[in-house]
Amino acid sequence: NAVMDYAAEHDGNGNVPYRYELGNGFFLGHWLYFQKRAARIYKETYPPERISLLIEAGVQMEGKVKFSRYDSPWNEELFEERLSFVRAYSKAHGGDGNVPQTFVVNGIKLGIWLKSQKRLMKVDGDEYPQSRIDALKDCGVTVDKDPRIGRKVNMSR
Repeated sequence: NAVMDYAAEHDGNGNVPYRYELGNGFFLGHWLYFQKRAARIYKETYPPERISLLIEAGVQMEGKVKFSRYDSPWNEELFEERLSFVRAYSKAHGGDGNVPQTFVVNGIKLGIWLKSQKRLMKVDGDEYPQSRIDALKDCGVTVDKDPRIGRKVNMSR
């Protein structure tokens, strides 16, 4: 069972993140989400042996499970891939890694991705990994965690 394998690799925690994908392209997190949803909605008819197996695999069946968006290996791979494009952009632009929002490379809206990283720094505050901030700075990206950045400022005063 893939959930049990996941739990074995994560100290008995079978709460698979929603976007967790197996190597064969199967989204285990999606599947688990729908199993839990079906168990909740169809309480009377959902097979109790399935619920037992999920609980045995370390899945929390009651309540919400909060994941940090930064814990997912999928997310880390994506970040590293996008960061490599920012590095290349920076190298081609004299060390300036501030990619314009409209910049697209290999079909990836790199400027939009970079903007979203800066927004996450502000929204998530200390949860945003310092290693990512350092990596972006190393690429010449201007990083400022000041929450006032990005807001319209009234200059008429």
